[in-house]
Amino acid sequence: MKKGIIWIIAVMITASLAIYGVGCKVEEAVEEAVEEAVEEVTEAVEEEAEEISTETILKIGYVNKFLNIDWFQNEEQGIKDFAALNGAEYIGAVDANNDLEKFLAGVDQMIAKGANALALVVPNPSIGPAVADKCNDSGVAMVTIDDPFLDSEGTQIPHTGMNGIQAGNIAGEEAAKYMIANGYDQISDGSVFIYSMAVDQIPPCKDRNDGFIEGIKKNIPDWDFENNFQRIDFSASGNVVEEAIESAAAVFQSHPDVEVWIVYSCDDAGAVGASLAMTERGMDTNSLTIPQNGASPVITEWAKDNPYIKFAITQFSWAHGFVGASLLYEQVINGKAVDENTLLPAMLLTKELAKELYPDDVVTFGRPADMDDIIASKDPEKYYTIEDFIPNYLQ
Repeated sequence: MKKGIIWIIAVMITASLAIYGVGCKVEEAVEEAVEEAVEEVTEAVEEEAEEISTETILKIGYVNKFLNIDWFQNEEQGIKDFAALNGAEYIGAVDANNDLEKFLAGVDQMIAKGANALALVVPNPSIGPAVADKCNDSGVAMVTIDDPFLDSEGTQIPHTGMNGIQAGNIAGEEAAKYMIANGYDQISDGSVFIYSMAVDQIPPCKDRNDGFIEGIKKNIPDWDFENNFQRIDFSASGNVVEEAIESAAAVFQSHPDVEVWIVYSCDDAGAVGASLAMTERGMDTNSLTIPQNGASPVITEWAKDNPYIKFAITQFSWAHGFVGASLLYEQVINGKAVDENTLLPAMLLTKELAKELYPDDVVTFGRPADMDDIIASKDPEKYYTIEDFIPNYLQ
């Protein structure tokens, strides 16, 4: 740049001297040449600055409510992989350990480290407005993953995650098939009971439980929901599985005449806890608990031949992170508004399919086995999307 400035000035002075000649007019010629040169340099600097400003680098931070859970660890990996493939920078993550104040502090920490985009999984949507205010005040783009929230004006932040209704529908339909196959749909004396472990203050969990009930009603329209069904809120604060065991045991204790239980939880821990409570009570192994996620706790229980977990509903959380990062890319790099919801489909997970997907019992939630090799040999001119790895995944 310095050479360019000197060259411009020299050319302008030389040209002026050639025009005006030497003598008393030299000083005037030099002054005019310098003025013109400064104008040229100013324009050049402004153009170069504009070019540099367009070369924005996406810098992503991840603030999560429970990063010790493998579902979220694989979600984080999806963000990292997107960044590695598409020239973004991954700033790092903060684990709030389900603490609201720690989460807010984590947002501040990521912004202070230079993040211009945040992927957010909040402990509770009630802190959404405070989180959004922090990001908006700092010009930081946002995407929520798994758990959506609103800003202080009531507008939803761009969101990606599970299609909760669809996921719950699958669970309800599969539960109904199981009940019909065993003749339980015809029993109305209270010995067969459906129990929904709900977390209704978390919108995606509410959707999953709503979808579960829809799936049951669609396939067993005459089921007596008034007398043979309960939807009970289960909100864990620490050791989720242990608290789920206690919660489920209390429900089982209150219904001593029930012989077969059909239990659905909007996450793995609730259903695993319920199955362990069944084991402790020596309950009929025809009872069923349905986990939602199909993560390591489920794989672990299947390895122990847990008889109560006959199937699960799963998704690819790696893809949630990858898609979330792509939505941030659209906002920061391409300057585009993104859809309010980018929902991703769930699928049925059986013990047999789990062995096929995770032969080493390591749950990767959709991350391609050769992803490290893909990153090492990536095409720097290519923009990688989720469709490159999981075709037809976006709904």
